[in-house]
Amino acid sequence: MDEQTAFEIGVEGYVYLNPLVLMDVTRRQMTNVERLGDAPLHAPMDTFVHVPAFSPADFRDRLYWPKPKALDGTRTPPALARVG
Repeated sequence: MDEQTAFEIGVEGYVYLNPLVLMDVTRRQMTNVERLGDAPLHAPMDTFVHVPAFSPADFRDRLYWPKPKALDGTRTPPALARVG
């Protein structure tokens, strides 16, 4: 394999796999709580978080607003219910 081919494989791997890695890291960080309410905008797997408003204009902790929901369908299909 020549250097140009190796470079192209590396670029394609980064372009296609980096978003998947970032999405998984975000999911792990956003669901790394024991119960709802332990941290703002964080929830355990298979739990929805209600975000009642957009972030303020000076919110600069993240480059993007992560989706605070992750469904784990590996064990059982998720059941959705409205409480309240």
